[in-house]
Amino acid sequence: MSEYLLSVIGIVFISALLSAVTPDGKTASVIKGATRLCCLVVILSPIVNFFVKKGGEEEKIFSVFSKESVIQTDESFIDYCSKIRIENAQTLLTKEIDERYGVEIDAKIEWSYQGEEIKIERILLQFTSGENESLQEEIVREISLKYGSKVEIYEEMGIG
Repeated sequence: MSEYLLSVIGIVFISALLSAVTPDGKTASVIKGATRLCCLVVILSPIVNFFVKKGGEEEKIFSVFSKESVIQTDESFIDYCSKIRIENAQTLLTKEIDERYGVEIDAKIEWSYQGEEIKIERILLQFTSGENESLQEEIVREISLKYGSKVEIYEEMGIG
């Protein structure tokens, strides 16, 4: 954009200089006409370039949708980001239960893709301190309501 503005300013400056220097007469009117034509060409050049073929290949009218600007998804990157989101959710879940109930747990979230979204299949909990069953059931019920998924308690996290 700055190159375009510089070229417009430059051609206007040059045409003004030529108009001021040329003597009156038939030559002056030809030079003034030529400089006005040059100014018009420079000002309208983006519109002309919009419709012109480049490199023997026809340019699309809306160049915003050219092949170079289409976003291509990288499945491995999406998978990596999803794993990070799940790990963060596991960490937040353990912190929340620790702060709310004073209970230390280990959480594992099993998930899958549903379309383009992450679906939590089930949540596995391991209570590290020996808590009573009623408190464990209350925590399981709360997590199940919050995440809308199946919550299970395991003695060892390797199971499941």
